[in-house]
Amino acid sequence: MNSDRIVIVGAGLTGLSAARALRDGNREVLLIDKGKSVGGRMATLRLGKGQADHGAQSFTAKNNLFVALKNELLNSGTIREWYRGLPAPHEVANAGLYPRYCGSKSMNDIAEHLAEGLEVISDAEVKAVKQAGFG
Repeated sequence: MNSDRIVIVGAGLTGLSAARALRDGNREVLLIDKGKSVGGRMATLRLGKGQADHGAQSFTAKNNLFVALKNELLNSGTIREWYRGLPAPHEVANAGLYPRYCGSKSMNDIAEHLAEGLEVISDAEVKAVKQAGFG
């Protein structure tokens, strides 16, 4: 493993995706997030026996890289197809419906799945970033 540790601030979908790609490239990665858990806008509020997703409630996948991730999540049972909506604005009407996906149990489960095997510090605040070791 490369000796340089990469720190990513934010453990939402973008931070988690970047951390996974770097890890898969044999880099040491640390995620730091201000929230109590990973997910960012893929958040689920749990109240007693109930829960409510707030922020992102569904997503689509058209980009090849994101389709591959969607397939991983679908195959693991982390997500399910929610519904097939209207054609995207740039598509010809009725040319094809695209599926929307949601978490099988909650949207936050998606983030928790993506965070598996990653080092994450939650409920932390980054107050400064300093450049070191260059030049």
